[in-house]
Amino acid sequence: MLDDGVIRIGAAQALPLRWYGGGMGIFPGLELTGRLTDLTNVPVQFTGQSTYRDKAFDIKYQVIPESKWLPAVALGYNDFYGTQLFEAKYIVLNRQIFPFDFTLGYGDGRLKGPFGGIEVALHPRLHFMVEYSPIDYERGTGAAGRAFPEGAE
Repeated sequence: MLDDGVIRIGAAQALPLRWYGGGMGIFPGLELTGRLTDLTNVPVQFTGQSTYRDKAFDIKYQVIPESKWLPAVALGYNDFYGTQLFEAKYIVLNRQIFPFDFTLGYGDGRLKGPFGGIEVALHPRLHFMVEYSPIDYERGTGAAGRAFPEGAE
């Protein structure tokens, strides 16, 4: 979770997708993010764009903060507004044991099933992360489904 007033911006690429986004901690325990997804292999006609672009807005609320003995618990809803190509609802548990940060969750929609990850802080400004995602790219809907060729993983 982003702390109240903290802003994060970023970009990522996993061809054929490219993401640009930003988020902000609005109140303690509430995080809002926005994202533009570029589906680089889905052509678009009549718009002047060379690729299909999708806007998404996400919200995450920390129901229970992390304590000495219990993990933090948060609820989230990805892509709640717009085309909802990447819609997902989830619950997630998070526990930090410095320098490690463990995440375990379960979702529906695009995040159909369990997911998780481990992040390690190598330096205050350098982190390494490994994640497992249940996203089935071959069964995407609409333009999201067309973005992945047969056999994509």
